[in-house]
Amino acid sequence: MARTAAAVVGGSVAGLLAARVLSSAFERVLLFERDDLSEAGPRKGVPQANHSHVLLEAGSTVLKRLFPGLFAAIEQAGGLDLDMSQYNNWYHFDRWKRRFESGIRGHLQSRVLLEAELRQRVLALPNVELRTGSVESISWLSGKPQLATRGDAQPVEFDFLVDASGRGSKLPEQFVAAGFERPREDSVVVDVMYTSARYSCSQPRNWLGILLYPTPPHGRRAGAVLPLEKGEVIVSLFGWCGERAGPDDAAFRAFAHSLPQPEIAEFVGRAQRTSDFHRYHYREARLRHYASLSRRPARTIVIGDALCSVDPVFGQGMTVAALSAEVLEQCLREPADDPSNVFWARVPAAYQTAWEVSTTEDFRYPEVSGHRPFGTRFAHWYTAQIHRLTSSDEDVYRRFARVMHLMSPPSHLLHPNVLRKVLLQTLASRADEPEPRPCFPEAPRHLQ
Repeated sequence: MARTAAAVVGGSVAGLLAARVLSSAFERVLLFERDDLSEAGPRKGVPQANHSHVLLEAGSTVLKRLFPGLFAAIEQAGGLDLDMSQYNNWYHFDRWKRRFESGIRGHLQSRVLLEAELRQRVLALPNVELRTGSVESISWLSGKPQLATRGDAQPVEFDFLVDASGRGSKLPEQFVAAGFERPREDSVVVDVMYTSARYSCSQPRNWLGILLYPTPPHGRRAGAVLPLEKGEVIVSLFGWCGERAGPDDAAFRAFAHSLPQPEIAEFVGRAQRTSDFHRYHYREARLRHYASLSRRPARTIVIGDALCSVDPVFGQGMTVAALSAEVLEQCLREPADDPSNVFWARVPAAYQTAWEVSTTEDFRYPEVSGHRPFGTRFAHWYTAQIHRLTSSDEDVYRRFARVMHLMSPPSHLLHPNVLRKVLLQTLASRADEPEPRPCFPEAPRHLQ
């Protein structure tokens, strides 16, 4: 395969990662982004940028290798690299999860900061060029992908194409227009609504980040407080199946008071709001089965939300994009006339755990529509026991965290030692008393 020019449609995190990987294999990479990037800050193409974000360890491992020095710069700008079990208070299934040094880390920073640092590094590569404007059409008349943007006299041909244009990708329609089959889609309608704002608070607290999650199926409201750069925190309140916090102070506080523990309501009550309220509606998780098509356009792949979009409550989206870019990188290193064929065979491993974990949890709510796989009821019972064990058992929590951070498959929780603990917990005749919220080790003062 000639490796002269490649194109990436979409300049968010998934597109930037794809451009970085392609830059090592192609003489020239064009990155097409419809939004004007001349001004820093949230933009139309990333409506979730005003809300809580976390980069899981599996994703940060890929980014550290592709972009040496990235996280040092992010930390210099105020981002945090933390052991997520040590400094994070998480209430779920009527239990506070144990706080301890797990060795599994997460990166906390605003989406805007992470994307800006990535874009700066990608556009500094000598063979990557940014073009602003919408891609109007994609075709494969010559056997290679051809792109036309508004104002082009004729389409431009490329040796390889990556669609990273997000949930609004038009590639399925373009497949049909070109005579190919539309990929089958799995859809899980969760109807999640986020309401978020930034706050500052000078009063000390003995937690750094806090997550208050409900016990499904009766509880449908949750909240998160996560630190950001500039000494601020972001408070996100969200609900499944139509539950939503209003975008004003009174409604926001009322929703916070309805959460299963009082910490977020108490924090909002004494903190100073430093931004407007922002809302983000996520209707459905969606997986497009491009890999199962019997016939596909050559030299064309899809990554990011355009391929697999999961419930943002689980914070897996950017990590799935990173793992997909890593698969692409491995495929480009191998001798193949068309690396896209190898990519489609391997990429399900990049998103399968995220899809399985997030949709299984979403299906705890009877109102959530979608295909429930065989064994879902057992999975709900078993993982509920896991959630409860994480309040007291460090080994179980560490295994749970590895799955949550997409470092291990869900089968990691079926280890014989874990099965034994689940069985013993189930057979216990007494109902154990929930532990109080753990306050040790305290968050360092400079991080509060």
